[in-house]
Amino acid sequence: MRRTRAAFGLIVFLLLVMGFSLPYQTPFPDSILLSGVLAATIAVLLSLFPENIRQLMLGKKQPTVSLEPLQILHFGAGAKPERSQWINMIWTSSGTPQHTLTALFGVIRAHAIGGDAIGCRASAKLKMHDIWLDSGNLNWYSSSLIRNLTTLPDFELLRLSTYLTNITEHIPKDDAKDLLVFYMLQNGSGVFLCSDMTHSFAGNVQNDQPLRFQLEISITAQHQPKVVTFFDVEATWGRFLIAKASQLPVSAN
Repeated sequence: MRRTRAAFGLIVFLLLVMGFSLPYQTPFPDSILLSGVLAATIAVLLSLFPENIRQLMLGKKQPTVSLEPLQILHFGAGAKPERSQWINMIWTSSGTPQHTLTALFGVIRAHAIGGDAIGCRASAKLKMHDIWLDSGNLNWYSSSLIRNLTTLPDFELLRLSTYLTNITEHIPKDDAKDLLVFYMLQNGSGVFLCSDMTHSFAGNVQNDQPLRFQLEISITAQHQPKVVTFFDVEATWGRFLIAKASQLPVSAN
């Protein structure tokens, strides 16, 4: 890649030198014609390379998406979690008993760098017993989907992830969106991935000891290379710790 970029840069440099010098040495109107030919030649050379290679050669950075995990250190009095990290709702529907929903979410914030992330998706793999299991596409936070929970006539707690299915997002350049990675329900011990797969179960918290697991998250967006990031997770009710893996494990790819 470095040799290709250097060679291409040298060719463009020589053509530019010729483009600036030859017209002065060529009688008018031939100088105008010569400048046009040189400009067309440079354009043709650029078109011979894929878009990402052209951007590298011209010194432009490839747009990408970076991931920043958010933490929950405690939940209760004095806690100030992000709005995407929790739900606390009580409502009644016609002809049905009162519904109560309190849930905490493990959230990773995705930043679009260098350009819009169009059609952005985040697929997940969960490591269980040294085996990487496909866990579907994770859901992006949507306040409207959460509000819509109160309109569901047959709401079921264990179907929460399916109600929040939102696997594609547009992240404007230099903006960020929150990715719902996993969740727990109050008074429950299960940890579930918030994906489009039914019953994507990560494990149980036992004896107040945090559940520990690893995730591989692959971010894709239109006209961008795939970004793969590994995370170490510790989860117990009221305390979610997410960190980029210090040692990269071998995935199932």
